Parts: sequence; structure tokens; C-alpha cells
Amino acid sequence: MLPDRCFRGFASVLLGSVLAVGLFAGTPNEEIISKAREYVGGERALAAVTSLRYVGRMELVEAGDGEPRKDTGTIELIFQKPGQQRITQVIGKVKQVIGFASGEAWRRREDVDNPLRAQVAIMNLRQLRRIQAETFENLSFFRGAETQGGRVEARGEATIAGRAAVKLAFVYPGAATFLRSFDKQTGRLLQTETEDGSVVREEGEVVVNGIRFPQRYVQVSKNAHGDVMTNTITFDQILVNEKFDPALFNLEIPGAK
Repeated sequence: MLPDRCFRGFASVLLGSVLAVGLFAGTPNEEIISKAREYVGGERALAAVTSLRYVGRMELVEAGDGEPRKDTGTIELIFQKPGQQRITQVIGKVKQVIGFASGEAWRRREDVDNPLRAQVAIMNLRQLRRIQAETFENLSFFRGAETQGGRVEARGEATIAGRAAVKLAFVYPGAATFLRSFDKQTGRLLQTETEDGSVVREEGEVVVNGIRFPQRYVQVSKNAHGDVMTNTITFDQILVNEKFDPALFNLEIPGAK
């Protein structure tokens, strides 16, 4: 079946001293968040978003001893308010689906040629908290972490890809953290780091419903053996405000009646 290394969450997929932890008008945190939201599309366009669907291709390269290993496949990511997520990934003959709804997160792996050959698992509390945070992050466009029991921490400044950047950590219950670096001048998101050491950068641009989306995500991380993995997702379609049946996000067991 598909190993865990072939699926990485994007949001989109982080610790230090607590400095500014609230999102209040006029604070340095709110100033850069407002600038970032304006860069992406502005308050009216972002407030109107009810769902997002990304359809694309992925390439995973794992650099270990010898020749790098490369896997390719397809991926679909769906996020819907108030808090639903479904990600479907196919690599070779293996299909993996991850879902989140009604406070439950699950994973199913199945044989493409024989869906009855499947493995189903309910995610533990830590995994649930991370998926819950990912779902909110993808739909909230940097604002409202405190409504989910989270907080925003200022992490100083840095230079990212030659640009002066402001770093903010979006920290959620269960230690799910997204350390985001925003271009100090424009508010553009330059880079996201997660608590497991992964680094995600966005490339290209696609405008849908007046909102800027990246054309591709490039995530660099390490596996349990310390080998570098680069996961590139290129989007062929980005759709905004489709309406999905809530049942789509619930766990389905192949062959069950």
C-alpha cells in the first residue's frame, strides 16, 4: 500500500517565545495579515469563499543512497466551510483518500483495480488536530486562528529569496504550527514551515474569482532516515465556491452496506 511519505498536507503544509498573541486591529500582526489578505484578493473576495477545490499532478522525489526515487500521480484537494476536507491521491495502483468532517478524521488506502482491497484507519487525536488546523488554514486566509483555540505569534524578520520578510507563527491546539514568512512590502506569502521541519514554497500564480492562488507548491522535507524528499504539486484546475454534499467528507468503507 501507499507509504505515508507519499502524502504531505499543504495549506495552502513551525516554536519560540510568545510575543504578540492576539489579532487586534492596529497590532503589527494584524497589519501584516491585512496586507497579506489584500495581496491575495481583498476582504470582500476572501469573505465570499465557501469552498475550494484543487485538481492537479504531483511528483515526489526522494534522494537517498544511489539514484533518487521518483513517484508521480494525481491529487485532488477539497475544502468546504465550516470545516470539511477531502484529499484524494493516486500514485501508481494505489489510491489514498483522507477526510475530515464532524470532528472525525480518517484515511483509506485502496487498490485502484480492486477497491475492496482497502485499509481504513481513524486518525488519532494529534492527527485530528493537525487536519482540523489545515482545513481552517486553507479557508481562512490567515485570519481567525483564535476562533479555533489558536494564536498568532510574531517571530521577527528574515530574508527569504532575497526579500525582507515578516515571520508569523499560526499555532493551533495539538501543536500544529504554520510558520509563515510574508513579504514585508507586499504581504505576499513567501514560505511556510511546519513543526515537522517541512518547508513549503509557492510558485507561479493563477487568479480565480479575483483571488490569487499559487500554480504549484514545492515542499521539501526529510523522511525517517534523513533522506531529503521534494514533493511538487502543479494545479491544473482551481475552483471556488462549488457546493459539495456533506456526505462526501464522511468515511466510506468499500463493500459496506
